[in-house]
Amino acid sequence: MKRISKIVTMLLACLMLFSLVGCGKSDAGKDLYGTWSMDVDLSEELNSQMGDEFAGFDGKLVITLKFDFNEDGSFKMYVESDALKESFAGWMDSFVVFSADVLYEEFNAQAGLTKEETDELIQSTYGCTMEEYIRSTMEGTVNIDAMAAEMQTEGIWEAKGDKLYMSEGDKIDVNSFDIFEVSGDTLTLSLPEGATDSSDIPGLSYPYSLQRVK
Repeated sequence: MKRISKIVTMLLACLMLFSLVGCGKSDAGKDLYGTWSMDVDLSEELNSQMGDEFAGFDGKLVITLKFDFNEDGSFKMYVESDALKESFAGWMDSFVVFSADVLYEEFNAQAGLTKEETDELIQSTYGCTMEEYIRSTMEGTVNIDAMAAEMQTEGIWEAKGDKLYMSEGDKIDVNSFDIFEVSGDTLTLSLPEGATDSSDIPGLSYPYSLQRVK
């Protein structure tokens, strides 16, 4: 009977230990539940790809990146589509004006045409103004919805201690994780020591500082 009592006591102790460990994992992940948001400025990265003739262009393009951490262990990282469209529209307005000036200078240098003469040529050839021509050309080559879709990632997540594991597959890789810290309504994601930043979004680099969306 004493032996059985000792075994029961040990089992109860083990059950209590597992319970505490389980609570620890839950508490670590519970802080992350919900939606987190951060703004990412892509202006410098995007503008640097425009070429030497656009060296003075300083259009602004800022995206709102969001993370959803769900209680069922799934996550989604995505760009807020409406905010992206609004920001891109502003960038486009700046680009159209700047590009028109560049092309006016080019027509003048290559053909000796004034701005007015260039406008007449564009109007007679394409039936629109210089700025309208540039805008229609850009809008025909850029698909904002497709851009937003390319920035979206879904998968599973798990938190252990200060380690946040995220995987696009159905299995967690224990060797791939971020270091996370929640302070009030701020979530900071950092790389573990020795890890290399490999973000797929130009202009986005660690550490990430996200705010809780209420």
